[in-house]
Amino acid sequence: MPASTHEEPLSVDQPVLALNVDVGSGDLHIVGGDVSGADVLAKVEGDSNHLGYELSDGRLSLFEDCHEQPCSVNISAIVPAAIPFEIHTGSGDVLVEGALDQLHVDAGSGDVEAVDIAGLDLQVKTGSGDIDLSVFDPTE
Repeated sequence: MPASTHEEPLSVDQPVLALNVDVGSGDLHIVGGDVSGADVLAKVEGDSNHLGYELSDGRLSLFEDCHEQPCSVNISAIVPAAIPFEIHTGSGDVLVEGALDQLHVDAGSGDVEAVDIAGLDLQVKTGSGDIDLSVFDPTE
């Protein structure tokens, strides 16, 4: 019988100046928008598992808080576009839209797609999966 899933919303009203995401298993959809805080929706597998988070000096860290197996945390988030994004996943697909600053993605396994990104400081790798990047020309 598959483990149950539940949703955990997170709203951060304080200014977010950087984003760090570190999950072992789960799909990520991160959108850079015209916001100062962050709105996050996590779909978490396992009744005792949760979305962990910390906001320290403007850096929002999102991570899995696992207490049982299986554990996965799928994250959808809207964060400020012009902040550095640092994303680490063990397995799962990553979709990033509208990142206007640093974008570093390290995926163990899964596809990585980034669209409408500035590509100012871009490092993307996956151990197993496809990478598809759409960098816009800043003169457009």
